[in-house]
Amino acid sequence: MFSKKSQSITQADIDSLEQLIGYKLPIDFISHYLSSNGGISDKSFFYVERDYGYVEIKLFLPIKYPNDSFGDIRIEESYNKLVSIGVPQNYVPFAIDHGGNYFSLDINTNDIVMIYMDLGEVTEEAIRYLTTGFSSFIDNLEEEGEGDV
Repeated sequence: MFSKKSQSITQADIDSLEQLIGYKLPIDFISHYLSSNGGISDKSFFYVERDYGYVEIKLFLPIKYPNDSFGDIRIEESYNKLVSIGVPQNYVPFAIDHGGNYFSLDINTNDIVMIYMDLGEVTEEAIRYLTTGFSSFIDNLEEEGEGDV
């Protein structure tokens, strides 16, 4: 399902990420990353019912180990970037689209949201709900969509 994955991680690497963000990650998120550390999914489209249509994932961000194909973009750096510009700390970015917008896990609610970086300042309007649960998000990815938002 995933190509161009980064080096495999261990539970210790997950623990380090949890220490950085100050939250425990959900079991389904951890299981996914222990088996596939970032990369490109063969199913990259997610349909959003709330009149947004399809959103497309360019890349799932790796933990700890960068991927030579994509530069030094990792969850840790992306998280620090978002926090530095005022995005609440409970949003953990795990993927990006082709416009540099982040798919993120809301640790408080287990919701998956899209954080639109290309709308200017990140406000509540720039954070849009997609679904609840990381597994639900992964399970509902599709191979083809009608285009991205």
